[in-house]
Amino acid sequence: MLLLELEGFDVAGAGDGQEALQCARSFPRLCLILLDVNMPRMDGVTFRREQLGDPRIRDIAVVVLSALPRHHPMLGPLVELEMFQKPIDPERLVMLVEKYCAAHDGEIAVV
Repeated sequence: MLLLELEGFDVAGAGDGQEALQCARSFPRLCLILLDVNMPRMDGVTFRREQLGDPRIRDIAVVVLSALPRHHPMLGPLVELEMFQKPIDPERLVMLVEKYCAAHDGEIAVV
């Protein structure tokens, strides 16, 4: 998160999927959600299901960040999304965020 802030992005952090849903609903300029799969209280798959069911936030781009391989069964429907396997190269992360957010002047939620 600090890396992205140092690059000039507005970042909103969330500690778990429930906080991420609240964050997405609270920040109208959100352009990207960086989503971990394994989180307390609500995992990434449940978060994505909830996100898609809410018309206010369903169109926010999501990129999965996970230590799991792309076709791991735990990822379920998340395999359809862009994914970065951990550990993540900081330069690639910044390029990814620029790809999704530079044109939108938006915020990023890091879950």
